[in-house]
Amino acid sequence: MPADLAVLFIHPSELAGTVAAVDVPEGTLVSAKMLSSHQDGDDVRTTALMRFTVSDELWPEPGPVAGKRAVFSSSPGGCAAALVTVVAADGDGASTSVTVEADPELAAVLSDEQWWIWESPPGSWPLCHGEDVR
Repeated sequence: MPADLAVLFIHPSELAGTVAAVDVPEGTLVSAKMLSSHQDGDDVRTTALMRFTVSDELWPEPGPVAGKRAVFSSSPGGCAAALVTVVAADGDGASTSVTVEADPELAAVLSDEQWWIWESPPGSWPLCHGEDVR
C-alpha cells in the first residue's frame, strides 16, 4: 500500500479485546481466504480493518460504539459516500477513533480522501450513489 495511506490500517494489538485479531509474524504468507469475513457465509471476501479519527461533536452521547452505523461524507451534513458498521471505537478524551471492516472496493473509496464521520440516524442517511456500500 502507499506509505501515506498506511495510517488508515491498524495493527491487531490495537484491537485487543474488541474484535478477533491475530498477530502474524513478518514474512508469513497469508492467503485471501484467511483474511475473509465469515459474516457473508460462503462468499469469500478479502477484508481489511481501517481506523479513522472522528469528532466527538458529531456523535450523540456516549460517542462512537461498536455495532452502530457510521456515515462517511466529504462534507458535514452531505450525502454519504459510504454507510459502514463500526467494528470498534476508542478514545482517550483528546481524540476518538472508529475502526471499520472494508472489502477492497470499500477500502478504495475510504482511502481516497478525508471524511466527515458521524453516527447514522435510525432511518439511515441518503447515499450519494443510491446504493449501500456496506
